[in-house]
Amino acid sequence: MAGRAGVHISYLIVALVVCLGLVWWVVRLNSDLEDMTAKRDKEMRLAATEKANYARLYDETQGLRVLLTGDPGKTPDVGSFNDKITAGATMLSEATGDSAQKYTNIQDLYEDQYVAIRNYKGQAEAALKEKRAREEDYKSLEGTKDESRKKAEEEAEALRAQINEAQKRAERIEREASEESQRMRTENEAIVDELKVQINDLKRQNWLTDNRLKNAMERIADLESERIQAASTQNVPPDGKIVEVDNDLSYAWIDIGKNDQLTPGLIFEVFQNVKGGMRLAKGRVQVLTVQDAIAKVAVLNTFNRLNPIAKEDFVTSPFFSREHQPKFVIAGEKTKLGRWSKEELSKGIVKYGGKLDKNVTIDTDYLIAIEGYEASPEFSTARELRVKIITEQELSGLIE
Repeated sequence: MAGRAGVHISYLIVALVVCLGLVWWVVRLNSDLEDMTAKRDKEMRLAATEKANYARLYDETQGLRVLLTGDPGKTPDVGSFNDKITAGATMLSEATGDSAQKYTNIQDLYEDQYVAIRNYKGQAEAALKEKRAREEDYKSLEGTKDESRKKAEEEAEALRAQINEAQKRAERIEREASEESQRMRTENEAIVDELKVQINDLKRQNWLTDNRLKNAMERIADLESERIQAASTQNVPPDGKIVEVDNDLSYAWIDIGKNDQLTPGLIFEVFQNVKGGMRLAKGRVQVLTVQDAIAKVAVLNTFNRLNPIAKEDFVTSPFFSREHQPKFVIAGEKTKLGRWSKEELSKGIVKYGGKLDKNVTIDTDYLIAIEGYEASPEFSTARELRVKIITEQELSGLIE
């Protein structure tokens, strides 16, 4: 089939070339006919002769038109045939892998295509022969493949059985693990609930213990304050005594006056001696007016209405001394009562006649104990030198 198609193409190309020539000739004849028409009168004889030739050529031209276009009335396009020759050369070049060659006629193109087709035919026959050989090899391997396939199917079936067994085992393990996990979760929840109860009990016990400890610490602080206050007031010698009392007007007179450097506004504590050498605090008085040897005082408060301030009761104040100006040192960081700051407390001591020092010495008369006094080195020194210690609360009753 390929050979016949090549022959037909060759004939078609030859006819195409002939047609191209005829087309050119027809164009030329048309031009001559026009000239002959112009010269018709002069060339009648020549026209008669040429007419026969023209008829013959016309018949041939019509045959070429039918051959090239299939239509005797259609004129072939010479340019399109050239394009087809160029396209054929390009296709031949792509098929053979050689560079494109320029053809001037169909005959050369036909010869090269014939050679190429013959070569391709040989290659096709060789490829077909190789294909048949491979088919024979494939058929010989089919038997082996069937045996291998059967064996592979048997192994796959055994493997599927193992997989199914493994899946069943995995499902059983997963079920048992889920049950165990649920059991452990239940036990853990019970343990957690029990621990929560125990934690709450411990928190409650800790809260009770903290409250007890807090109350105990507060009680210890109160006892320490009372101990310091008792130690500070019991050993202070009285500065004077009450010589007259007017309980109705809440006035009294003391045996201290200008001669003793007394100034108005100073506050004295009033006490009386009781059995066992102890002192019983009875109240406080404040100096109103001062004479040479006595002073009028106002009764600020009485601690026990059944035991009012009376004649012969004693008065004392850390801010007063018949012999020298009392010296004070403050031990601690800040005040606790909130009525004044440490600086205001210092100014009050000076205002009421005391002298404020920074360090405790043998000449220090009083140590004022405010918050944090226990860690102060001045407190330790005061205890070693047996300096009288006054608490902030005790001092607050002597400074307005």
